[in-house]
Amino acid sequence: MSEGVSAAGRVPSRARWWAIAVVALVVVVVLVVALAGSRGAGREGGALAAPTPSATSTGAVAGATARADDPSGAGSVDGTAPPADPPAAGAPADGGHVPTVTVPIDAVAELAEAVTARLSAVDAVDGEAVQPGEVGGPALRVEIELVNGSTAPLDLRGAVVNLYHGPQQTPATALTEPGGSPLPHGLEAGATATGAFVFAVPADARDDVRVELDVRAVGPVVLFAGAAQR
Repeated sequence: MSEGVSAAGRVPSRARWWAIAVVALVVVVVLVVALAGSRGAGREGGALAAPTPSATSTGAVAGATARADDPSGAGSVDGTAPPADPPAAGAPADGGHVPTVTVPIDAVAELAEAVTARLSAVDAVDGEAVQPGEVGGPALRVEIELVNGSTAPLDLRGAVVNLYHGPQQTPATALTEPGGSPLPHGLEAGATATGAFVFAVPADARDDVRVELDVRAVGPVVLFAGAAQR
């Protein structure tokens, strides 16, 4: 009698363990599914939250091109470069090589239509050492006169003046004094400008002097060639 009761009691106990195992398996499956769903939602939320650039956030308009000489930095809003500034009076149309023209030292050179240059004076002076590296001594002071008879202003910011002397056309060293003064940055239409340039030139090397004037923005490079004062 006792053995029958014991066997009957073992059946319900075994059924309870199976029930517990099934419930635990279901719980694990539910947790795995829930965890996978939360990860997928996080990825979708992150993608949706990613910011998109806009013209307002970057502070620029799509396709705008800023110009180096435009203080506002606005540039062109259609993606094309703004028109270039018109060339100065007499500037080469193709922007190519500028020829060199040699004229007598006392001639009036035509740089462009109604634009002329001449050496208004070439005087022997005693050069003074003022700036670092300068060496005083015999020198020539060359005064250059530019006349702008055109209807447009001239840009003289890039103007260069050099002097060469002697059989080897040796470059002369520039000095500041006495009386050196640069050309102005610009020359209005109908105006005249002068500049004075001092170069160290030995007295015995002045039979063949060439003064080079390169205005750059207009006309050819001019060499005024001839003898200067000893």
